[in-house]
Amino acid sequence: MLSYGARSKDYGKILEKKVVSFDEFWTIPNVNYEGKVSSWDLLKKLMPSVNFDETINQTKRAKEENYFYTESIKFYYSLFKTLYDSEEENVEEIRNFLNKSMNGTWLNTTTLINYKKSGKDQIIHNYSLPNQEKINQKFVGVDEIVKNSKNKDFYKNLLGSENVKKINEVFQWITGKQLRLWRFNYEMTNDKISIARMDSNLKYSNLCCDNENPDYDVASLGVRLSANKR
Repeated sequence: MLSYGARSKDYGKILEKKVVSFDEFWTIPNVNYEGKVSSWDLLKKLMPSVNFDETINQTKRAKEENYFYTESIKFYYSLFKTLYDSEEENVEEIRNFLNKSMNGTWLNTTTLINYKKSGKDQIIHNYSLPNQEKINQKFVGVDEIVKNSKNKDFYKNLLGSENVKKINEVFQWITGKQLRLWRFNYEMTNDKISIARMDSNLKYSNLCCDNENPDYDVASLGVRLSANKR
């Protein structure tokens, strides 16, 4: 559990509605997530690399104390989109951090894909947390360049937006590369889970939903709801 970034007495006065850089985190206002607009803090270094179960356990503990924790892939897209839409100059510092963090390295989220042998697959945001959200969604299919997808409801369920061209623009702004979805391409003979992770390589930004290794130690972006909530 991380307690980085003690807030100064003038924290709320400084913020107003601007992106603000503190020693150990940035505060990003106007993040529209699930219809609620709030300010969020983003840690300036990655959370420690741990396996998925420990990521969830750390998140549970951290939320109780408003420390930094890992969020769903849907939340991270909302955060990235807010930064992309911002006209503030200091957003470039955050973009560079995100680009460096994704480059060649998985980033964990609290979103899990449950590939089902029978019935519809499931997207599970905030897995095993009080705000867990299960969405029935066929997930098996061919890998694809996101901006070319015809299945916009799929991305509404995964990332909270059906605007596939804007989704691609946001990730391309961060990494300079088009966004590709990776998923299992065959029907399941047994139920199988995959963690929804993000990274980039020489060719693409990637939504990695075809891994079978929840026990791998993977870092993540640390966030928390800001003390200055608006």
